[in-house]
Amino acid sequence: MQVAIPALSPAPATAEAASLAVRTPQAILEAHADTLRRLRLHAACDESRFALRFVGPLLRLARHVNVLPASDSGPFSGEMGLFRACLEAAFYSFQASDGHIFTASEGVERRHALEGRWRYVCFLAALLRPVGRPLQRVVLQQCEGEDWKRSAGGVSAWAEGAGVDRLCIGWREPEEGQAIGPSPATLPLLPVVVGRENLDMLQQGDGELVTALCQLAAGQAAAFSIAHQTVAGCWERIAEREAPRPSQAAARALAESARVEAGTQGTPPARYADLLPADLREEIHASVHAEALGKIVHAWRHRDEASSVMCRVENGAAIEFGFLTTAIANVPVWLDAMARCGLVHAPAQAPGQRIQKVAMGSGQVPVQALVLSNLACRRLGL
Repeated sequence: MQVAIPALSPAPATAEAASLAVRTPQAILEAHADTLRRLRLHAACDESRFALRFVGPLLRLARHVNVLPASDSGPFSGEMGLFRACLEAAFYSFQASDGHIFTASEGVERRHALEGRWRYVCFLAALLRPVGRPLQRVVLQQCEGEDWKRSAGGVSAWAEGAGVDRLCIGWREPEEGQAIGPSPATLPLLPVVVGRENLDMLQQGDGELVTALCQLAAGQAAAFSIAHQTVAGCWERIAEREAPRPSQAAARALAESARVEAGTQGTPPARYADLLPADLREEIHASVHAEALGKIVHAWRHRDEASSVMCRVENGAAIEFGFLTTAIANVPVWLDAMARCGLVHAPAQAPGQRIQKVAMGSGQVPVQALVLSNLACRRLGL
């Protein structure tokens, strides 16, 4: 009989916008202080060893993924969702490993040397297990700048180098099946998160431990059935527990109804894309992107004269980024589609820039906004 796994900490409310504030790794750990306290009690080791074996990998993981959600509309879709998924998987797998003997065929001395290491392998493998698929799918931008390239390092380092404090988050493809879980893409991250000292400790016990860690983290664990059952079993129960939670997509739909439609007059068309010229619909090609642009056009045509989220500027029509995220499910991908059609104005000094600072009225503080070009305004009748 499997025991249900409770949530270790309340799930953060799903953000209305696909823009999240960057946090320091230490702040991310502090947001999960209760789970860390429980982990410390279970580890039952001195502070220096706990810092090396547990806090160190957690800080490095937090630095790499920062506040990324684990999915767009599924489990762990809120702020810091990916880190929370990893931490809960690691804690419960580490806890569950106490109920197993990994080296039953070994002598007493070998068992004494290896059992603790196998439990630590379960902790590390589970910590990395949820990461692979989300990192393959996530589309991440500065609100003013270029996309994050995963090969260039973690999210925190990228944000620091770019000097930004907010991230624009989208997803490459609609979610089908399991959106969170292991993949070979996890392997380059493994030594970064685990750390050389901890890998050396495992290697000194038995080289097989490092092999097992790599295979378990990547979801390839046929040769290590006990550890695989521990890690995979815990993750399956966590995923089952999370499944009934309200999705981010549903929250976004409610936000859209409250903010977009409440701010417009008149009856919405049957299809927003019908508000676009036929040649532009064909040029955009993807119907979901055309529908989203039509929604923006409809909101623009019925905006209040004193609107704080839409205004005419010298270079076109400015739409506040926060407003976009209430109307469009995947803003970064949509912005790329609009830019390919020549609809986005970019400053001369930053030709690839999609979002820029715009004052929405005289004396107003500049906010992050998309500027549809003057050409776009003529084609759309704005």
